[in-house]
Amino acid sequence: MQQSHRNGKFDIYRTLPSLKEYILVSQDKIQIEHFNKLAEKHWEMYEYNEADSHFSLANFPVEIALKEIYENVTF
Repeated sequence: MQQSHRNGKFDIYRTLPSLKEYILVSQDKIQIEHFNKLAEKHWEMYEYNEADSHFSLANFPVEIALKEIYENVTF
């Protein structure tokens, strides 16, 4: 998944002033990359790769369990 955000889409999306968060969900393994915009051209990245992990969105009051995202997925 590391390459997918570097293939150009994230480069384009992050130029949008309104974009505050960007999330990549792997389909091949339990892995989520969460990018959070701190300031213009300054992004923070969090990586989650354990089924018991949860992640929260910075701009919305939401907490999501990885086991729920990957429910019914067989690797």
